[in-house]
Parts: sequence; C-alpha cells; structure tokens
Amino acid sequence: MAALLSMSVEDFCRAYMEASPLGPRLTIADNGCCVFLMEGNLCRVHPVKPFICRQWPFLPALLVEADELEHAKTACPGINPACSHEDFVEEALRRAREEASE
Repeated sequence: MAALLSMSVEDFCRAYMEASPLGPRLTIADNGCCVFLMEGNLCRVHPVKPFICRQWPFLPALLVEADELEHAKTACPGINPACSHEDFVEEALRRAREEASE
C-alpha cells in the first residue's frame, strides 16, 4: 500500500497504522469507515487491498454463523438487512464460482 501511495513504509505506518490488542491495524477514519474508503464507496488502495478487504462481506464467520451476519448487518449499510443467512451464503457461493471461472 505504501508503494501504491508513493510513500515510504515508515511514513505509511505513521499515517495509516495503529496498535491494537491483536497487532498493528489500519486506522479508522473519523466517520468510522476505513481510512481508504473514498466517495462512492471506492477503495483508494483497491489494487493492493488486504485479503480481509477482498473477502468482505463474505467473511468465514458471517458465512458460518447466522448470528454473526445479523450483527454485521447492524454495522455495515452495504449488507441488505432483509437478506437471509441462506441467501447470503448462496450469493457468496455464486460469486466464488464466477471468480473461479474467470
């Protein structure tokens, strides 16, 4: 990400990283969203975004546990609140099949 943004690793870490109990993580913007989320829900670092971001919203925990999906619905406006867990899993499988065929 530092290279994409034409920054040194040190400057990138100072600007965009923070400590957490689980180790370093990207900072969160004042609005509660990812610091790299731009207008129109575009990712500023899309070509090199972390694996967990590429998975979103189809994280393993949300696919396995219906309760986790319900919690994520309250935190993420991009997840349809009317979507059932079964439909969510089916959509993840559909997208995985599409990606595999590309």
